[in-house]
Amino acid sequence: EAADAVTDPVIRSEYLRTVSGELGVDEALLRSLQRGKPAEAPAAAASETFFPAEKRLLQLLMEDRNLRPDVFVDLNEEDTAGLKSGPIFAIMLRLFEKNQDFILSEIQKGVAPELAREFSQALLEKNDAPSREEALDCLCALRIAGKENEIRRIQAEISREEKSGRTEKLAALMSRKQELTRQVIALKS
Repeated sequence: EAADAVTDPVIRSEYLRTVSGELGVDEALLRSLQRGKPAEAPAAAASETFFPAEKRLLQLLMEDRNLRPDVFVDLNEEDTAGLKSGPIFAIMLRLFEKNQDFILSEIQKGVAPELAREFSQALLEKNDAPSREEALDCLCALRIAGKENEIRRIQAEISREEKSGRTEKLAALMSRKQELTRQVIALKS
C-alpha cells in the first residue's frame, strides 16, 4: 500500500528494491503484489525489464548527446555493476571516453541478444524531453541501487563466513559494508 502512494516510478522502484532487501523477500514478488497480480516464479524475474531509472537514463543518453558529459564525467563501471544494463553502460562509457557516437547497432553487437532486444524496446518508448536534472537523478538512483546490491552481496558473504566459523574476513567485509552504507546515505541526502 505504501508503494502505491509513491507516484514517481523511479522512486517507487527504489522503494520496492529497498523493502525487498530489508525484508529478505524476492523483489519480483513485491512488484507482483503491488500490481495486484499473482506472484510469478523467480525465473520470471530474470526476464523482467530494466528498472525505471535504468531505462530512462539509457533513453536520455541515446537521445541527447549533450547530456553525456554530465553523466559520464564521473561515472565508472562500478556504478552500474549488478544492474541488468551494466554491459550497455560499460560500452557507452568506453565510446564516450573515445569521443565516439553511440550507434545502436554497435552497442547491440556487444551485449547478449536478450539484452539488446530489451534495449531496443526501451528506446522505442516515447517520453518527455530530456533534461540534465532528470539524467542526474536517474544516475543517482542507479548508484544507490548498485551500492545496495553490493551491500546485500556482502551481507550474504558475512552470513556464510559466520556460519562456517571463519572470522578472518569478517572485519574487512563489515568495514566495506559500513562504507557502502555511508555512501548510500550520502547519496540519498
